[in-house]
Amino acid sequence: MEKSFITTEQIKKEVNLEIKTRMLTILDEEINPDIYSVRVKISENCSIQPYFNTEKKKFLMAVIKGKARIYGFGRLDEDCHEHPVENPEKHIKKPCNEINLAKFLDRAINLCRGEGHG
Repeated sequence: MEKSFITTEQIKKEVNLEIKTRMLTILDEEINPDIYSVRVKISENCSIQPYFNTEKKKFLMAVIKGKARIYGFGRLDEDCHEHPVENPEKHIKKPCNEINLAKFLDRAINLCRGEGHG
């Protein structure tokens, strides 16, 4: 993330704004003082799952098509990696400023709606 979030409530607010802007649907969410997790419907068979842990400074995002991850990005402190579409099990180190929630959502929408994955 480009921003440092202090609380899970701030994270929830940011996520909900990005989701509302893109007219997406929240399927379920969990929030407590340290963790915010949400599942968002992109298309009939595709969703995203952002996960934030403020205590561990952990930020994970996955695009799920069917029951498999087809793309992902993770951050723990200043260590970031991508799970590329070509091989979602692989970890490729990336600069942390290369992705944020808005960019990830836009990429996920393209992937889920067939513009970037078979």
